[in-house]
Amino acid sequence: THWQVNELLLNNETLQGEVRIKGDYAGDGTMKANADWSGLAWALSEQQTLRSPGGQLVLEGRADDYRFNANGMLESTGYPALTFTAEGAGNTQQVTLSRLQGDSAQGSFKSSGEFAWTPALKWRLQAAVDAFDPAFFAPDWPGNVSFRLDTDGHQTEKGLQGALNVADVEGSLRGQAVSGKASASFLDDTVTVSQSQFVMGAAQLSASGSVSNAWNMQWSVNAPDLARLLPNAGGSL
Repeated sequence: THWQVNELLLNNETLQGEVRIKGDYAGDGTMKANADWSGLAWALSEQQTLRSPGGQLVLEGRADDYRFNANGMLESTGYPALTFTAEGAGNTQQVTLSRLQGDSAQGSFKSSGEFAWTPALKWRLQAAVDAFDPAFFAPDWPGNVSFRLDTDGHQTEKGLQGALNVADVEGSLRGQAVSGKASASFLDDTVTVSQSQFVMGAAQLSASGSVSNAWNMQWSVNAPDLARLLPNAGGSL
């Protein structure tokens, strides 16, 4: 069996754009499809629209064993444009990302991981962020920061349970060298910080404890010159 869609036009209240799809479908459920799009716009809210000027997707296999790769560009109101590539495989229970990479004017990332939804929600993700400039989101904090991040977790009867680790933080913030690491775990709405250590110039910060409806955190701060650590601050700690 051979099917072909030369052009698919999307035009409704939330999604607009042009998608062109070509492919083959066999009687045993095996398929191979090639799609490319242009001018996609998805209205997330009255103020926010996610756009993709163009991109491509290749999908092949069966619903219970498929592979895919994609590339394109994403834009959103108030955020820098992002070019992306993705490769992976999946089935009716989970998807595995062998590579997800993004590049923008504010930095880049490379990641991989797994996301499952049957029989229960479960995830594992590793990412490396390079040359990230926080000034786009916080103008008083210009810099160039790189770090590694990994997280894993699953659904339990009490809610989501998982862990988040940030390591190998290095680079600069507000013209000062920065380094650090942090580890935390969570269960439902309770977050437990096991270790959090950051150095920025001559300042040092460490923290541990838990956060839920009530805070129970222990802090240690050594900041000889608060003006170099925080905008519009002065003195020392």
